[in-house]
Amino acid sequence: MAPEESEKVALANPDFGTTVEEVDAQVKKHDAFEKLLGTQEEKVVALQEHGDKLLAQNHFESATIAKRLSEVVQRRNKVHELCGNRRHRLEDALLHAQFVRDVGEAESWIGEKQKKLEAEANKVEVNSMEDKVKKLQKHQAFQAELAAHKGRIDHIKDKGIGLLSRQNYLLTKAELAAHKGHIDHIKDKGIGLLSRPKKLLVKGIETKS
Repeated sequence: MAPEESEKVALANPDFGTTVEEVDAQVKKHDAFEKLLGTQEEKVVALQEHGDKLLAQNHFESATIAKRLSEVVQRRNKVHELCGNRRHRLEDALLHAQFVRDVGEAESWIGEKQKKLEAEANKVEVNSMEDKVKKLQKHQAFQAELAAHKGRIDHIKDKGIGLLSRQNYLLTKAELAAHKGHIDHIKDKGIGLLSRPKKLLVKGIETKS
């Protein structure tokens, strides 16, 4: 296989990786390829200049030289086009992988906090005012932690919306719909989690007063 053909095959490779680490590795490979392409560009320019001089001198092989120069330029342009396309796809793949990772981390965090809330709700009732104040302070601190994490949930939601707005051609319609579902799910779970401590507090203070 000719070098330029192997380059085209490599650039058309649909494997971008699925995890952030895998995509990062592909990005580094592509960076190295672009640097190599840059060094080859100098050779192509030198070849063009030499060919143009021969054509200007009406070389007896002018027709062949012009044809070969045209073929080289076309192949170079095609490789540059494929290179740009792969760069764009890698950027989309990285956004996609980051979104999937962040959604998983957020859902894990929300699940952990939900369990903590359930555990608090099932604890033995407190009767003394001192214990009620301590419980209130504990809930307030917990609610502050949830509020502080709201920015993280909003960031994930915005990242997902940004991914969808790019018309990501790495994803099927079903996968795009699933991502929209992830965005709504994270948003709803986050809002629900933020409202639960307050409800539990009101219930606890009213029933234990």
